[in-house]
Amino acid sequence: MAYQMHAIDIDDAFREQGDSLFNTFYNVHHQTGPGKDAMRFWIPTRFGEGHLDLRKLADATFSLGTTRFNRDVNLSDNVASSIFSIRINTGADASFRIDNTAFSVASQTTSLRYCQQGANYQRQFSRNEKVGDLAFTFTEEQFHQYLESLEHPELSRAVDRADYFQLFCQAKIDAKQRYLIAKLTNNPYKGALEKLYFDSVAGELLIAALGSLGVDNNSAATAACAVVKLSAHDREMLLYAEELLLQDMRNPPTISALAKSVGLNENKLKRGFKQVFNNTIFKTLNEYRMQHAAELVKKNEMSIAEIANETGYANVSKFIAAFKRNHGVTPGTMRSKTSYSLPAAPSTSPHE
Repeated sequence: MAYQMHAIDIDDAFREQGDSLFNTFYNVHHQTGPGKDAMRFWIPTRFGEGHLDLRKLADATFSLGTTRFNRDVNLSDNVASSIFSIRINTGADASFRIDNTAFSVASQTTSLRYCQQGANYQRQFSRNEKVGDLAFTFTEEQFHQYLESLEHPELSRAVDRADYFQLFCQAKIDAKQRYLIAKLTNNPYKGALEKLYFDSVAGELLIAALGSLGVDNNSAATAACAVVKLSAHDREMLLYAEELLLQDMRNPPTISALAKSVGLNENKLKRGFKQVFNNTIFKTLNEYRMQHAAELVKKNEMSIAEIANETGYANVSKFIAAFKRNHGVTPGTMRSKTSYSLPAAPSTSPHE
C-alpha cells in the first residue's frame, strides 16, 4: 500500500534540520536584496535519499532535485503562487494530476508549463524510482518580461491566454542540454568564481532548453539585427501587415497567416517589420493594445473586465498585470487618478 504524504510532511522534516523547504523556496524565488542565493537540502532518510538545490538567477529560480523514495508514495500539494516553469525531466516518466486531471511528461524531456495558484498537485512515486527534475521557475511577471525579448508572438499570445494548468510544449533533451547539465552538476570552482560559472552555464542551458522547444532567442536576435532588402512593394505590404495586425486585438493573426495575407515569407515579414517599424510584431501589437486599453480606462465608459476582453485578454487578472507592467499602475489606479471635467449645467432663470 502506498504511503500517503502531503508536501507539508517534507516541509516538517526540513524544519527538523532548521529550515523550511517551501518557505525557503519562496524566499529565494522572491528575493530582491542581498542575501544567500544558493541552498541545498537533503531529503530526510525516513523518506528515502536525495537532495534539492535552489539557486537565485536574475530572472528566475533554478532548482535541481534528485530523489529515490524508500516506499511507494502518493504526494500531494497545493500550488502557492501562479508560476511558469521550464522543466527538464532527467528521471523516469512522470505522471501527475492537477485537480484530478491527468498529465504526463516523458523521461528525458524538456517542457514549458504554467500552473495557477491554488491548484492541487498529486503525483505517485514507486519505490526506488529515480526522480530527477531540473527547472527554471518564473513568476508570471518575470516570464512575460522574459518573453518580451523573444521573437515568438504565437507563444507569447498562448502565454497570455494561459489559465489553470497548461503544458505548452515538450521536446527530447538534446546533446547540448546534456553537456550543460553535466557542467552545472560538476562545477569546478568555489566562491565568487563558482557563482559566475554557474550563472553563465545556467544561462546557456536556459537558452538551449528554449531552443529545443522552438523558442531560440539567439537565432531570433540574429535575424532581428540582419538588414533585409525591401522593395517599394515590400514596404507597402509591411504597412498593410501592420494594419491587419491591429484590426482585431481579440483575435490577432498568427505570423504565418499574416505572411500569407500580405504575400511575404515569414522571414522577410519578421525582419522587414522590425526594420520598418523599429519594433517586433509582438511588441507592436502589445503596445497598441496597452495604449488602447489606457484610452478606454480614462474614458470610464467600460468596466475593467470589458476592457480586458476588448483588448484580447480572457483573464482579467492577466490583463491587470500586463497593464501595470506597461503603465506602472493598475487600470483601477489610473482610472481613480484621472479627473473628468463635466460641462457646467446651463443656468436658467425662473422667469424663462
